[in-house]
Amino acid sequence: MDIQDLGTLMRKNCALLLGAITLLVTSCGSAGGSDTAAPTETVKVTATETVTATPTSTDAPSGVAEAELESTEPVETEDFGTSDSEPTDSPKVIGPNDAGRILVLSDFFRPDDDWKQNRYDIASKSNITGIGKEISTCGDYGPEVLQLRLGNNFTKIDFSVGQDNLSSSTDQKLVVRVMGNNKELEVYRVPFNKYQTFSVDVSNVNALSIQTYLDEEVEDCGGSALAVFYDMKLQ
Repeated sequence: MDIQDLGTLMRKNCALLLGAITLLVTSCGSAGGSDTAAPTETVKVTATETVTATPTSTDAPSGVAEAELESTEPVETEDFGTSDSEPTDSPKVIGPNDAGRILVLSDFFRPDDDWKQNRYDIASKSNITGIGKEISTCGDYGPEVLQLRLGNNFTKIDFSVGQDNLSSSTDQKLVVRVMGNNKELEVYRVPFNKYQTFSVDVSNVNALSIQTYLDEEVEDCGGSALAVFYDMKLQ
């Protein structure tokens, strides 16, 4: 083998050796790069999912709980006004500050539902504001009653009473009896087309009642008369 051939052979061997070394380095670099990239990518994905999922799972229940509390608070604390309305409908004692004013139906102690505060006509008096009710009981066996609780606060009660012009029966007389602490204080008979004024001493009277019924002494007692009380004042 001459020198030229030997040189050619050495160049080929060097080329093959260099190629083998290059291939080996490339393979190792590729293998090393894939080993390090994969864990890094996995860690990042896992951390991202964990962090994102944790706040989502904790925030949702908190929001639901607050919504439930807000919707139920009015139910627990709502006030339908029962406590405020009870004193208005409940019986009351008339106090000294009520002296001199016109009494109204709500001032009376548990009046029957048939008593009505309205405007009435009595004889020649028109459009009178009063408290009225149809009276149909003959005698004092079951009189219609208006009651007041005075608390011993007054000395006199003044009022007028008559039969409304639209009473069913015009031949009947009303008997109006004022009772104080279950004792008779005054009594009057009131025919149709007339009115009667009362001024009654109520000193030391707590329970005052006004009883009204048809006069059983009237022939053919019956039918009904619309009794009207008006201008009622305490002194």
